[in-house]
Amino acid sequence: MKKKTRKPRATTILSQAVTDLSAKNGVTPAEEQVLKELVLRGNRAPVIATTLGISSFTVNNHVKSIRRKFGAATREQVLVAIAQHAIKSAMKL
Repeated sequence: MKKKTRKPRATTILSQAVTDLSAKNGVTPAEEQVLKELVLRGNRAPVIATTLGISSFTVNNHVKSIRRKFGAATREQVLVAIAQHAIKSAMKL
């Protein structure tokens, strides 16, 4: 009997999309942590700061840097790019 393989959960696919696009766009490991908090948990700067043990100012600086590296005017544009990458990846499964 052939064993069924489970498809990755949406959070796994989104996490991989963040990792892929972070590498492609030169995002630092610290910025990637902030990006994962934004994408996977939907957290805002104060919550991210508390979770990661950094200041809200640092979180906002990371977000600005991420936007610049993605060529995005807003954080929503970054999120859309990640969602599109995740959808393309999921369709290949």
